[in-house]
Amino acid sequence: MNCEKVRELLLTDYVDRELDADTAALVGAHLARCASCKAFEATVLHAAVEPFKAAAPSTPPAHVWKRIERAIASEPKRRVFLAFPKPVFVMATVTMLVVAIALFARAQDAERRSLAHYVAEEMLFLSPSYDDGAPVGDEDLYGLGSGPGKVSRRGNSAASSVV
Repeated sequence: MNCEKVRELLLTDYVDRELDADTAALVGAHLARCASCKAFEATVLHAAVEPFKAAAPSTPPAHVWKRIERAIASEPKRRVFLAFPKPVFVMATVTMLVVAIALFARAQDAERRSLAHYVAEEMLFLSPSYDDGAPVGDEDLYGLGSGPGKVSRRGNSAASSVV
């Protein structure tokens, strides 16, 4: 633990004995080896703690407590936005945007590919003849059978250039 953190704790929670056991042990260990912070602790104890040791506990009057209650009740309520720290919310938003863009781009690509297959199929359908002039059947069009020959070059080249 560094001197700056120890001095901050000395001014706030250490002298009031409000630190958890682990942190109090770390501060105590630092004070045991750091003369500067030990002197700072002595100054804090002398200036902030010693003058009030002999003071008797007092209870404020009822009208003081009523003012305190009214002040607390009149404070505006803070709204917490989704109870997430801002960096977490920002990163979640950015991540969702990236995922949405990726899905949208993939959907457009799939649509473009299916359109290309449709156009290729229609081109084959509209040029229904083999090189020898025989008609093209569905088996040949969809690659299910073996036809008497090849599909004409015009049908093949148009279909392959689109896909």
